[in-house]
Amino acid sequence: HALETVFAFCTDGDRLDCEAADDITLEIDGPFAAALGEDNLVLTAANALKQQANVGQGAALRLIKNLPVASGIGGGSADAAAALRLLTRLWASDPAHATAVAPALGADVPACLLSMTARGEAAGDHLVLVDDPSIAGTPVLLVNPLQPLSTGAVFANFQDKAELFEAVLTEDMAGLGQVMLNGAGNGSTRDRLVNA
Repeated sequence: HALETVFAFCTDGDRLDCEAADDITLEIDGPFAAALGEDNLVLTAANALKQQANVGQGAALRLIKNLPVASGIGGGSADAAAALRLLTRLWASDPAHATAVAPALGADVPACLLSMTARGEAAGDHLVLVDDPSIAGTPVLLVNPLQPLSTGAVFANFQDKAELFEAVLTEDMAGLGQVMLNGAGNGSTRDRLVNA
């Protein structure tokens, strides 16, 4: 689906470290570690980069998962991008390899790899840097009821796009909340939002 968005990044979040090893391994700790399976986007990114860059080494990766899983804030994509950056440095490989594998990992992974405020268009992968000093230091409040939601399912079920744009343009926050709730559609996605 085509979209227009602005990617901006917070200083707090998950933490990823790595060190040289023979094989690619991943240890996961942190308050949301239990919600991740063994085969996740960090390992997928590491293996994709190893293959793309034709690297013979491995890496011992350690993820401290501080952000809620399936919360729509790009934590998994940011973790995958962090793995690409760390491993590019560790393996002394050409950064073009990381750029080449990023889009296949997720539409927002290229923006997370860039890790600078940018406007995303098309599938979110056409990036233009945004020079707006007012964005840096802007407080962010994350309210999460610890109910995972698939971002794809939310977009697929969203119904009232015209009402959403009207609420945003008129800065009608109450109306925006109602449109977002109504736009979640019928069925399990909306039920999970309402009952959270």
